[in-house]
Amino acid sequence: MKPNRSREDGGRNTLLIQYFGVLMVLALVLLSFWRFTKQTEKYSQEQSKEQLNEIALQTANSVRLKIHDAISYLAGATGYFAGFHDLRSQNSLALLGQLAETGGFYGLRVVLPDGKGYASSGNIVDLSQRDYFKRAAAGETGMSNAFIAYAPIYQNGTVAGVLCGLYNMESLYTTAEIANFRGQVGSLIFQQNGSIVLNSENAKGHFERYGNVWDTFSRVEFTGSSGYQEFHAQVLNGGNGFVEYYLDGEKQIACYTPVGVNDWYTLHTISASTIAVDIEPVNQMGVTLILEIFTCFFILVAGIVYYARKSRDMLIHVNRRLDFLTNALPGGVQKCSPDEKGEFLYLSDGFIRMFGYSREEIRQKFQNSFYQTIYALDLPKVMQKLENPKIGDVIELEYRIMTGRGELVWVLDKCTLTKDEQGSPFFYCVCMDVTNLKKIQQELQLSNERFRISMAHTSNVIFEYDLAQSQISFVTKTRSIYGLPSVMEDISIWNNTLNPESAAELEEALNKIRAGAKASGCLIQMQRANGKTAWNRVTLTNIFNDYGKPVRAIGMLEDVTENKEAELRYAKEKQYRAAMLADVRSIFEINVTQDRFSVELGGKVERRQIQLPERFSEALPLIVAKCVYPKEQELVLQNFSLKNLMRCYQNGENSLAFEYRNVDANGNKLWVSNRTNLLKDPETGDIKAFSYVRDIDEQKRKELALKYQSERDPLTGLYNRVTAEKLITDFLKTEELSHGGHGFLIIDLDNFKNINDSYGHLSGDAMLRQVSATIREVFRATDFMARLGGDEFAVFMKGARSKEHIVAKAKELVESLRKIHLEEKPECVISSSIGIAFAPEHGSTFEQLYQKADEALYYVKRTGKNCCCFYDDSMSAATTAN
Repeated sequence: MKPNRSREDGGRNTLLIQYFGVLMVLALVLLSFWRFTKQTEKYSQEQSKEQLNEIALQTANSVRLKIHDAISYLAGATGYFAGFHDLRSQNSLALLGQLAETGGFYGLRVVLPDGKGYASSGNIVDLSQRDYFKRAAAGETGMSNAFIAYAPIYQNGTVAGVLCGLYNMESLYTTAEIANFRGQVGSLIFQQNGSIVLNSENAKGHFERYGNVWDTFSRVEFTGSSGYQEFHAQVLNGGNGFVEYYLDGEKQIACYTPVGVNDWYTLHTISASTIAVDIEPVNQMGVTLILEIFTCFFILVAGIVYYARKSRDMLIHVNRRLDFLTNALPGGVQKCSPDEKGEFLYLSDGFIRMFGYSREEIRQKFQNSFYQTIYALDLPKVMQKLENPKIGDVIELEYRIMTGRGELVWVLDKCTLTKDEQGSPFFYCVCMDVTNLKKIQQELQLSNERFRISMAHTSNVIFEYDLAQSQISFVTKTRSIYGLPSVMEDISIWNNTLNPESAAELEEALNKIRAGAKASGCLIQMQRANGKTAWNRVTLTNIFNDYGKPVRAIGMLEDVTENKEAELRYAKEKQYRAAMLADVRSIFEINVTQDRFSVELGGKVERRQIQLPERFSEALPLIVAKCVYPKEQELVLQNFSLKNLMRCYQNGENSLAFEYRNVDANGNKLWVSNRTNLLKDPETGDIKAFSYVRDIDEQKRKELALKYQSERDPLTGLYNRVTAEKLITDFLKTEELSHGGHGFLIIDLDNFKNINDSYGHLSGDAMLRQVSATIREVFRATDFMARLGGDEFAVFMKGARSKEHIVAKAKELVESLRKIHLEEKPECVISSSIGIAFAPEHGSTFEQLYQKADEALYYVKRTGKNCCCFYDDSMSAATTAN
């Protein structure tokens, strides 16, 4: 028992020694690591200070150069004003706007010796008590601490005025923003008295809370050799250097240096924790070194974890870039393995939308396989094309997929075999839904086949007429019936088969085609190769190029000999038969020659209610007064007058057609169409009219509803922009334009976006409806009122009494709109700005009037909103209508 205990004790002691040795090694390694981190931290702080000092010097130089450039620009610009006799002249003030735009100044003014400063807008400010004015008047050039640049204007060796303006500080903001240290540097420019001149976003939280640099530093705890007093004295004496202090419990390092402009200083601060972040990778390397000393296993695990994380981050980065690119493409993008399974490695959102399955559904239903998504009948063709691909080859595939919506969709897929960073091959595929294109191609192919079969079996003669070459090429072999060649370079050859009258008819039809008619035709007599004569109907249809110019015509010769002979034999029967076959509600037979209302078929309602005389001229007013809507009675009376019917027949107008409204026995309006055929009775020679009345009420009401919807804004019921532009354009083309004046008003709601943002789009829509109702109340029903889009409206006042009247109506609208509010939200009110143009004074087209009114509207927006103004051609801007 004792030896065993001794061995156990010896083993325990050895184990303790080993543990102690391990602990000593660990302690030594940790101590070395601690010394290493301290030295690294010290070195990093020294390097950071040098970098911070370099940043401060660069910032000071950049700010100084920009300020000097601005002052030099302003001083140079004073030379332009030396030649002006009156510095307040229109040309002088106009020059201010140009110099401000190119020089980066706001509110550029020319100041006279009495201290009155004049801006390009005409605004006048007294600057006589400003220090910078006094210095400029004394001949100095510079920039105040408020970024007001100033320079004297000399005329004949004396100061005749001062040019001054507010410098655009945006360029200095970009200078103050520092990109080093991952953007964690706080930057500001301050005066020796502590006032902040310019402040970056990172420094605002530290120094804006007290409003003054010295107020801030008087409350912080300084470390190192420099304290508050030394720092303050250094700045007052024009020195530069570093200070270290604690702010909100965090150590800060600051570098200060003079700018060289006025008494400005730059101050750049960075927290010690930010510097510590920069040396953190070094410390991590030390930790990794310790782990490597202890065990190779930990090295292996750390390496695996590191590379796995790196690969994952790389894959996420690549996938994000791929998502960004592929989601911007039409169709979808796939990434899949090139093996037999074709496993999906990536699917874009566009592919998911096109396929109709989620990514999880693709994994479960299709085992995440590219090949299993393909329609079974198309799979062999796809797999054959993807056999033995080469790196860089582009393979184009066409196949079908069954989407999650149950639709069979054609897909055009372009695949490229490539390799990733590890050298593993994969397919990148861009696919598009080409179902519609495929259908069009199939329909086109079927149409071409039908055309080929038709051409092979047709008895008609088809030909092409090349207008540029004046050449006819026959497509079908049926041309041999007339002994015509396959190509006729001289059209006069055709005339050899025609009689003189038919040759003239054909030439007239061809002339119409040459002149650009869409279609033309004629009836000709041609001599066949066997010597017999045949009637042919020639039909020509033009084909136009992209510029609307006719280049080729497709023609057809249709043998209508049998039809023509039948027409000649049965003309009377055919006319009466066509009249009787019409689908009508009622039929009236009128003897125009004898003024007889001889027969009435159908209209039992009218016959039962009206006692009609035999003479048509006496019966017509009674029928119209009883059955036709009052507003359209004049139209019906005019069309059915005996004089009009006889005139139409004599002019060759054998058919009249028009639409109007009837009134039934209950007073209901009913849309009907009337078609009247005019022909001569071959037995008596009398001219007769057969009038057919059809019920089209349902169809007509649908047409009118569609027309109303197409012309109106759905929210407000006013005209939409397209309709308003057309109505105004059409009006401006009429003679009414020169009869009096007409007003064009553009109405824009001020700050309407705030209503949508604060109360929601439903409240915004309700407000727009109230605005449109107010516009209808203020203006006449005959005026064109429209919603151009968003919160922009327009009104075109036709035949206004005067300009004053138009302006008065605009002011009335401004006041009326200011009073409207939502019932459930009385605080929700609106105001408006209106720009006015006059026609024809300011333009005779929609575009001209819109441009002038828009300029007037822009002027209102710039000068306070909530009012109206009219455009004045004699000025460069609009004149307020006060």
